Amino acid sequence: MREPEAGSAVSSGAMANITINDSKLRVEIVPAKGHTIHGGQVAIAAMCKKLGLWHLLRSQPSLDRRRDKTRGFSPEVMAAQIIVSLCSGGSSLADAERLGQDKGLKKALGVARFADQTQLGEWLRELGDEGLAALQEVSRKLVAGALAQCQGARVRNGGELEVFFDDTQLEVHGGKIEGAAINHKGELALGWQTLFAGPFIAEQMLTGNNTPMSEHLERFVQNAQCLWENTPAYFYADSASSEGRHLDFVKEHFKRWSISYNKWTGPLERTAGEQPEGVWQKHPEGDTAYIRHMPAGTARAHLFAARRWRKEGEMLDRYGFCACEEGARAARSVLERHAMKGEREKMFSQLLSDLDLHHPPCLQLSANQAYYTLGSIAYNILMALKHIELPDEHQNWRVRSIIRHLLTLPAKLSRHARGLVMRIYAPAGQMNWWRLWQQRHAPA
Repeated sequence: MREPEAGSAVSSGAMANITINDSKLRVEIVPAKGHTIHGGQVAIAAMCKKLGLWHLLRSQPSLDRRRDKTRGFSPEVMAAQIIVSLCSGGSSLADAERLGQDKGLKKALGVARFADQTQLGEWLRELGDEGLAALQEVSRKLVAGALAQCQGARVRNGGELEVFFDDTQLEVHGGKIEGAAINHKGELALGWQTLFAGPFIAEQMLTGNNTPMSEHLERFVQNAQCLWENTPAYFYADSASSEGRHLDFVKEHFKRWSISYNKWTGPLERTAGEQPEGVWQKHPEGDTAYIRHMPAGTARAHLFAARRWRKEGEMLDRYGFCACEEGARAARSVLERHAMKGEREKMFSQLLSDLDLHHPPCLQLSANQAYYTLGSIAYNILMALKHIELPDEHQNWRVRSIIRHLLTLPAKLSRHARGLVMRIYAPAGQMNWWRLWQQRHAPA
């Protein structure tokens, strides 16, 4: 290559013309006998081991549906196959089956064979209510272990563990999916109710036949309250949980909380309109005040933080309301803290989009419930990897970033006198992290 002449555009600091050139590349296709593109999944396997997932699965007899325990796939292999598939970008049982073609991955995980999608589907269907309850218990214990190992500042906000309940709709196609029903939007859908504790899914249930919104809120909180019994907690929910009985329940179980209230606002708006001006704290973005109101179905009156504003050109005020605990906080502080609920909702979007859990893979409701429980476990393992292992500069990574940059890496397996060796081809920017990971989990 000839050096640029003095005074030329290149030597004077200007960028040269960059184009696509014919590389005259020669391509050879060879079998990937000892290679895999899932080299980063060893980090998932190590986190599963660190959190005791394999032991937790083995300790649940109802997960093993085999008549002959000496033959076939053990429950931890079935669960691991689905979890690894989701953690590598898979979105169906067919994707999980295709992992069986990756000989390098099977060797790395210590699995002789993977199940096909028919066998996976049969296992999910045969679990039934007892097996589903066992999977949910495994998930709950996994979250408790992960929270215990995370740095407090990474999973808490202002020293408080944020607990968030949500209920979303999963649109489905085809009339043969059990439990699917027409929802309030006119769409055929299943419901998915979830309770987050910090970044982790503490409880969840896929629901059918238009199960009432927030139907499982009370059970979820009772099952998971051990996760925050020794630490301050803050509870968020949207207006789907604003019925009177839910407000009473949350008030009994949380010292600090806020719930959106935008369904039955007529009486509140009249009360707000009757308040004297001296009650309102003035602010350019909207005046705020406290209002007390007793919604239908509640045993007592509740406190509501109210915001009042008027759009330019309008003659009437607009109002927004948020139910909250009794306390010394200013109404504006309640509303500002409740606005952080949006960050909790973004976590849920990672479940649906990054793990592609928009579409239930099975026709039977109980099988889909088991699959979504495994999806929650996969998500929790990814969050544990992020909050326990990754450096501060990667704490803003979404699930898809973890999968793309950390878990789908090429690797080569070879056998030496001292055993099986995996050589992971990590990008230069990730070398330091992988070396630290190796020291912790796979020292030479």
